[in-house]
Amino acid sequence: MAPTAASEPPRPPGFAAPELQGAGEWQDAAALPPRYRVSVEGMRALSQARLYGDHEALGVRHLDPDVVWDVPTHIAEGRPAMLSVLYSVKWAMAGVDLEPVLFRLVELSPRRSLLELALAAHLRPRRPWWGPGAWALPEEALLRIREVIHVSLGPSPDGSDDVITRIQGTLDNWGGLPWPIRWLNGLLFGSLPAATRPLWAPLAAAFDPSLRPPSQHAAAALAAARRHTAATTAAATAGVCGAANGAAEAATARAAATARDAAAAVVRAGEAMSEVFGAGSALGAAAGSLGGAVASAAQGAGAGPGVLAGTAAPGGAWLGTGKVEM
Repeated sequence: MAPTAASEPPRPPGFAAPELQGAGEWQDAAALPPRYRVSVEGMRALSQARLYGDHEALGVRHLDPDVVWDVPTHIAEGRPAMLSVLYSVKWAMAGVDLEPVLFRLVELSPRRSLLELALAAHLRPRRPWWGPGAWALPEEALLRIREVIHVSLGPSPDGSDDVITRIQGTLDNWGGLPWPIRWLNGLLFGSLPAATRPLWAPLAAAFDPSLRPPSQHAAAALAAARRHTAATTAAATAGVCGAANGAAEAATARAAATARDAAAAVVRAGEAMSEVFGAGSALGAAAGSLGGAVASAAQGAGAGPGVLAGTAAPGGAWLGTGKVEM
């Protein structure tokens, strides 16, 4: 059910949350214009950030340098103080997530708007350094928050240049602490840690790498670059070796195929030689037979004249072996 003016929580002393006159009815957060969604998502990212470096990057992107964070527990003035308070809350809470539920919007001018949000804050208070008592805390606590966000509109219509200049919030059914206590909390958890960061950052760097000195960042970056280079070189070497092995295997396969073809050619040549040798043997046998026949014919030709000389007589009479004188 959407909040109404009659159900608005009492405002704490000194809390000057503007009344959004003409803002109309509450609308579902899903219908939030894309331009303002950028700022809301930036707030959510800040609530979920863990490293101080992430807080700084998101703060530069979404917060004005002179932003004021005025909520029931503290007042933080300036971007560094606000980021320090946020970072301190993360040490006390295992997780914080702001879920927009409803919104109302008033565009005061082309360069300035007021966005009122009804938020559900999901807090996870269990932290290991609370000791065994941490398990006595609830796993998750839900707080209902009302916030008025002052948005300074940049030249880009997509909201990429918009920054938040002021955040004013109240908790449901709780007016908040008195103004002096809220201001003191902002000083102790915001302005003072921001001013003394060089003193506590080396201690917190054991848990937060983003707080390490630039020289350590450079050394870590150099080590990471060396690891990346070594991995890239190993991958490239493996690729080259794989390609070389593939080429060698292909060459070996081609050589084996050539050897098989050569062996087949030798076998075929042997078979041809065998056929030639077989034909030669047959030809030799035929020549021997022909030689024998010629020799027999020669012997017959040598005996024939003698026989004819002793048996033939002039006149054609066959007279035997005797000689007849006429």
